[in-house]
Amino acid sequence: RGDIYSNGSWGLHTVNNYNVNYKFNGALSLGYSEFRNGEKEVPTLYSKQRDISINWRHAQDLKNNPTIRFGSDVNIRTSKYNKFNSQNTGQYLTNTFQSNINFSKTFKIGTLGVNARHDQNTQTKLMNISFPEVTFNVNRFYPFKKESRIKQNPIDKIGISYLLEARNTLSGADTSIFKGNVGDSLKYGFRHSLPISTNITLLKYFTLTPALNLSAVMYTKTSRKELNETTNTIIKSTDKNFKTGYDANFNTSLSTKLFMDYLFKGKRIKQIRHLLIPSIAYTYRPDFGEEQYGYWKDIISDTTNRIKNKYSVFENTLFSGPAQGTQNSLSINLNNNLEAKIRKKTDTGFVYNKVTIVQNLSFSGLYNFAADSFKLSNISMSGRTKIWKYFDLVFGSTFDPYYSTIITNTLTGYQNAYRTKDYLYNTNGRLADFKAGNIAINASFSSSALTSKAKKPDLTNAAEKDAINTSSDQSQGKLPWNLNVYYNITFTKLVNKLTEIQTLNFSGDVSVTKYWKLGVTSGYDFTNKNLSYTSINVYRDLRCWQARIDWVPFGFRKSYNLTINLKTSMLSDIKIPRQRQWYDNF
Repeated sequence: RGDIYSNGSWGLHTVNNYNVNYKFNGALSLGYSEFRNGEKEVPTLYSKQRDISINWRHAQDLKNNPTIRFGSDVNIRTSKYNKFNSQNTGQYLTNTFQSNINFSKTFKIGTLGVNARHDQNTQTKLMNISFPEVTFNVNRFYPFKKESRIKQNPIDKIGISYLLEARNTLSGADTSIFKGNVGDSLKYGFRHSLPISTNITLLKYFTLTPALNLSAVMYTKTSRKELNETTNTIIKSTDKNFKTGYDANFNTSLSTKLFMDYLFKGKRIKQIRHLLIPSIAYTYRPDFGEEQYGYWKDIISDTTNRIKNKYSVFENTLFSGPAQGTQNSLSINLNNNLEAKIRKKTDTGFVYNKVTIVQNLSFSGLYNFAADSFKLSNISMSGRTKIWKYFDLVFGSTFDPYYSTIITNTLTGYQNAYRTKDYLYNTNGRLADFKAGNIAINASFSSSALTSKAKKPDLTNAAEKDAINTSSDQSQGKLPWNLNVYYNITFTKLVNKLTEIQTLNFSGDVSVTKYWKLGVTSGYDFTNKNLSYTSINVYRDLRCWQARIDWVPFGFRKSYNLTINLKTSMLSDIKIPRQRQWYDNF
């Protein structure tokens, strides 16, 4: 397909599908466009925008060699391709893209995988390319297990697995990522992971899971810092030598399940079941920041006060390196699930329906005995539930157990919160102070049936996809409709002021008659207090033909597009278009 405009702008787009029976299938889509803005006679206002797009999907048939798998999902484009060439709302609002080409070979002892990955953000114009990514995963095995033994002991349950990761990545702006000395910009390294664990049943109801985690990272380049006492600045350099960093930690967790039933004598609620899953985990990790290991080094950062700081020779590396500081911590997690039996009247009598009140209501915190200060971590709370069967509510918050005092700058009047080492309970009797929280509500409705499982809405509505609802609603004289709503609010406490960020997006469509469909996609910007990107779509079924109107009434993408074309896919390019694109507004 080609596009030609009177001002000299043009574009080419091609889609190619291929299929080999019982082996593989896929599709390759390529796009190139060149938009010319302004007039050539005015050089300061004239510009060219060139953009490309590459999409490749490949899937191997499951019947073709189950031990070897090859597939791809490539989605690469320049930062402004969707802005100038989007065909619908969903494309225009998408600004992140990922690609993956993968190959795997399964052996008896494990799996070898080779991947090439890519991700980019068209707003920040940042791109990350990772190739090759090699992983070799050894299946979990039990070296001390005796098959002849009927009842296994903890020694028999000791399991060992191994994972090797080798990765090479390149990051940068999408327009200059391959410019300059690419070799110096590459990050590559190896990581070995060897987890060893077992589980022990205590007193029938408790499960103890001790584990030892060993790991190592390997690099050919490390960092070095030196102080230039003449200029009092830190000079950074790179040592090109092979360096290995070892890490290890021991952890064990104890968990159980408690079932509690609350019985009621009322007519509506018969019973509430409370499932509580408490777990306690202990972790110990030595201090690999000590000088004897050579992973962290001292540097004087100030010639006047002779202040010493530590830096890691593995900083800015791919997998980082062993962290400094001893970890001797105990963490606690309480997971709750509440369900109720509700009495409901039916034609045959009364039945009791199981209703979920709260799912995965979790409270967690950690105490590090080895820390010099702030031994107790922030307390986290999260959970989800359904409201009236229609709304999926997800929430979470963070609380700080330490007291914060407000310090005011006498010169600027700016206030800042300073976290002290005193517990909040010892200061004012409260357990913790609210710091941040988030609430998200998702809902999907339709005329035929309200969805039992709400999900985040697709911002490209059905009318925009030329879809016609053929459900039984039309045969019953009803107007089929769909509505998707997504609302999110985030709270953050800064000093003594609570700030909030709200977003609301919705999309929906309604079949006005059997052959007419109206769709709307929009949202509300609570910060700027106006509507966000909005599109209105009208679809008309003309039997052998179909007509569609796409209208963006305001904003940067203000435009309309009227198209009449044949319905059959083979002749869909036979069409009568009439459009006014957003760039015609300039």
